[in-house]
Amino acid sequence: MTSVTNKEVATAPAIVEKGEEEEHPLQTGWSLWYDKKMPKKIDVGTYQSNLQKIANFNTVEDFWRHYIHVKRPSQLSRDVNLYLFRDQPNCAPMWEAFPQGGCWILKIKKKANVLGKMWQDLVFAAIGEAFEQLDVVGIAMAIRSKEDMLSVWNADNSDDNTRFAIGCVLG
Repeated sequence: MTSVTNKEVATAPAIVEKGEEEEHPLQTGWSLWYDKKMPKKIDVGTYQSNLQKIANFNTVEDFWRHYIHVKRPSQLSRDVNLYLFRDQPNCAPMWEAFPQGGCWILKIKKKANVLGKMWQDLVFAAIGEAFEQLDVVGIAMAIRSKEDMLSVWNADNSDDNTRFAIGCVLG
């Protein structure tokens, strides 16, 4: 049983209980994280204390039990970040966890009004392993005043094939 309660990102507090029906496992487990934008120059400890894990799941059904309670991008306040990262040891949305890592960043203008669909597609691509690369460790969404951002994080940015494959999935 997991609780999704953060009012910044959840539509309502929810206690999530697994049913008795057969569950469909994901290739790897995933964790949903949240934080608020911090000043550029902060130490790792301050960043970590701001970062909150709000859910973790490893089946399709568990994903939906949590996802239905997460606010859509249009409902989130400015300067909020959501992260979906593999639920593995030392795998958190922190650059220090991936010293050789990198990311693709997509900047989205506010008036385009497409962030919700793009975020949902990116979430489905991540948990559905559409990137076909276990090197893809997570995705992120940043809500900002002028433009929003989506990003795909990979653990080892030195692999040209992985970078190219991620770019192909992003289109």
